[in-house]
Amino acid sequence: MQVIMMTRIHAMCQGSKKMLIFLAVVLLAYTIASAVITVIGNIGVSGEEAVLSGNHQCGYVIDVDKLRLNDGILIPTAVWEILALFLATWVAIKHFCELRQSPTGSTIGDCFIVLTRSHVLYFVA
Repeated sequence: MQVIMMTRIHAMCQGSKKMLIFLAVVLLAYTIASAVITVIGNIGVSGEEAVLSGNHQCGYVIDVDKLRLNDGILIPTAVWEILALFLATWVAIKHFCELRQSPTGSTIGDCFIVLTRSHVLYFVA
């Protein structure tokens, strides 16, 4: 999903190589941070199987201190989503400013077309 968002933002920025490199670095950092937090958070989890009267019972033990770290996965996710929303909104505002400076003027229909083309609705949803 994040790769699709990265591709859309890259397309909205008219294929800027600087933006592509920036987005790729941020996405890579997001992915690495999420993986590290998940692995560290799951180190304290252990499972066991017991057979009682022919019934297989599965159980697990969770280290409570490590459990809070699994909630920390929301931080890199929130940072990525907020950054994507900010960039999409920035591009849309830039397009609106370009429309206002056009010699023909702007209409509500022109604004809606630019908003649709820049996919801001996708990021807000």
